[in-house]
Amino acid sequence: MASRTGQAQPIPRLDRSTGVSADIGQVRYATTAPGGIGALAAPAGALSGTLRQLIDSIEDRRDLYAADEAARAGAIAGAKPELPPKMDPATIPGRAFNQAARDTVITRWELEGLQALGQHEDAHMADPVGFAAVSNKYLDGLSVGMQDYDPELASRYTANFKLQQQNILQRIDARHTAVVRDGQIESALTLQSKLDQDQAALAASMFSGGDTNVANILTQMTSNAARQVDVMHSFGADGKPLFTAQQRVSASLGAEEIVSSRIGTAWLNSQEDKIAALEAWRSGEASAVISDETGQAREISLKDLLSPAGYAAAEKEFVTGLKSDLALQSQINTQQDREFTRSSDVLYADFAVVAQTGNLTVSMVEASKGFLEPERFASLSALARQGGASVSDGRIHDDLIIASASGENINDRLLFAFKTNSLTKEDFLSLDARNTVNMRAGIKTPVSIGRDAVSQGLGGLASIVGTVAAFSIGQAQKEYEISIDRFNEKEGRLPDVSETVDIADKIIARYSAFSVDTTLLALPLAISVSYAEKLSPSFGSQQYDEKITSFTQETLKKYNGNIDALKDDPEFLSEIRLLKKYSTLHKVKESRNAGTAR
Repeated sequence: MASRTGQAQPIPRLDRSTGVSADIGQVRYATTAPGGIGALAAPAGALSGTLRQLIDSIEDRRDLYAADEAARAGAIAGAKPELPPKMDPATIPGRAFNQAARDTVITRWELEGLQALGQHEDAHMADPVGFAAVSNKYLDGLSVGMQDYDPELASRYTANFKLQQQNILQRIDARHTAVVRDGQIESALTLQSKLDQDQAALAASMFSGGDTNVANILTQMTSNAARQVDVMHSFGADGKPLFTAQQRVSASLGAEEIVSSRIGTAWLNSQEDKIAALEAWRSGEASAVISDETGQAREISLKDLLSPAGYAAAEKEFVTGLKSDLALQSQINTQQDREFTRSSDVLYADFAVVAQTGNLTVSMVEASKGFLEPERFASLSALARQGGASVSDGRIHDDLIIASASGENINDRLLFAFKTNSLTKEDFLSLDARNTVNMRAGIKTPVSIGRDAVSQGLGGLASIVGTVAAFSIGQAQKEYEISIDRFNEKEGRLPDVSETVDIADKIIARYSAFSVDTTLLALPLAISVSYAEKLSPSFGSQQYDEKITSFTQETLKKYNGNIDALKDDPEFLSEIRLLKKYSTLHKVKESRNAGTAR
C-alpha cells in the first residue's frame, strides 16, 4: 500500500503467532487475567485486523486527497499555452496529474481549433484554396508539439480537425460555386444586352438612308440571334444550366421574333410622323425601300418580310417607348408652360407700365408675341393701338366689374370697351388684371374650354380606341394652340366658346378616327350581335344602343326585375361593356363622316 503514496518506509507487520514484531520488540501481556496468557491471544488477533483496516482507510483517504490535488494541478497546467510536464505514471498523483492535464489540453486544442477554423472561414468565405492553405498551416504548427506530447492524442485531434475542416470546405465550395455561377449569369446577361444593342443598331442602319447591303445586315442579325440562343444554353461552374428550361426554350423559339421585332421597331422609330407610321403598321401598309445584295433598291412590305410574332412585338415595343417618351415630354411641357406663364406675366407688367406713359408701340408688342400668352398679347396690342378714353364710361365699367365678380370671362367685352374708347388705360389694365386672376382661379375661358375638350376627348377614347389617342394628347394640344394663334391673327380676336369647341372637335377627329375601323374589326363579337350585323355599314351607334336596352331588359326578366342582381352577373356586365365600346366607336366614326360630308 505504501507504494501508492510514494512512501519508502515499510509498514510494521505484527507476527500473529507470537504477538511479537521484528521492529517493535516483545509484547507483554497481563498475567492476572483469568485463563492466563492464552486467554488474551484471541482478542490480540482481532485488534490486529482492526488496526490494519484503520491504516488502510487512512491511506485510502490520503491517496484520494493526493489524486485530487494532482488533478487540479494538471488541469491548471493543461490550460496554459505551453504543454504541461509529465509526472510519474506509476504513482497515483502522477497518473491523476497526467490524465487531467491531457483532458484539458485536448479540450483547449479543440476549442482553439474550432475558433481558428471559424476565423479562417470568415476570411475566405468563397475561397476554398485560401481556406485550405491557412487551416493546414495552422494544423502543421501544432502537429510537432502534439506528437512529442502525446502521439495518440495528436492523432485523435488531427482526425477531428480534418473532419471539421472538410465540412467547412464544403460550405465554402458551395459559396464559391454560387459566386462563380452568379458571375457567369451576369456575364451572359451582359453579352445578351450587348448583342441586343447590336441588333437594334443593325436594324436601324437598314433605314438610315445610306448605301447599305441589307442581305449582309440580315445575315449578321441572324448570326447574333443564334449567338443569343447559345448564351441562353450555357452551363455554370456547377455543371447546371445557367437559365431555366422555360428561358432556354423561349430563346430558341423567339430568335426569329427578336430579329423581326428589332427591324420593325427600327422602321417605326425612323418615321418622322409617328402616328401615321403606326396607322400604316396596323393596317399592314408599312413598307420600306431597301437595297438587296446586288445593290438594287426595291420596295418591300414589312408585314411580308417579318414574322407575325415579331411584327406584333415591334408595335408593342414601339408604343410602350412612345408612351414613355410622351409622358416625359408632357412633364417637360407642363414645366415649360409654368415658366412661360411666369415670364408672360412679368413681360406684361413691364409693358403695362410703358403703356401708361403712352410709349407702347405695336412693333414692341409684335416683337414679343412669342413670349406672351394669347390673351396678354391681345390686351397689349389694343393698348398699343388705342389711346383709351380720358374718362371711363361709368355704366360700362360697373357692368364689367359685376360680370367679372360673377365669374364671367370679360376678356372680349373688355377689349371691345377699350377699343371703343369707353375705358381709360388705367381702368382697362385694372379690369384685365382682375379677369386674369379669375380665369386662373378656375373660371374657364373659351380657349381653356377648347383645350380641355381636346384632352378629355382623346383621353376618354384611349381605353376604347387604344393607345393612339392617349399618346396623341400632347401633340394634339400643340396643334390646338397653333390653331388658336392662327385664328387670332386672321380675325384679330380670340375665338368664342363655339369656335374653340369646333377647333377641338376637328383635332380630336383627326387624331382618333384613323384607328376606329381597325379597332372595330379587332373587337370580339358581342353575344347579342350577329357577325352580319357587325359588318353591316348600316348597323351603327343607334342600333348598338338599342341592343344595350334590349339585352338589359331580357336579363332583368331572368332576375324577375331585380336590378341589383345585374351588378353580380359577370356575363351581363361584360356584354354591356362590349356593346358600349361598339356604340362609342361608331359615334366617333359617324361624327367623322358627318364632318367630312360638311
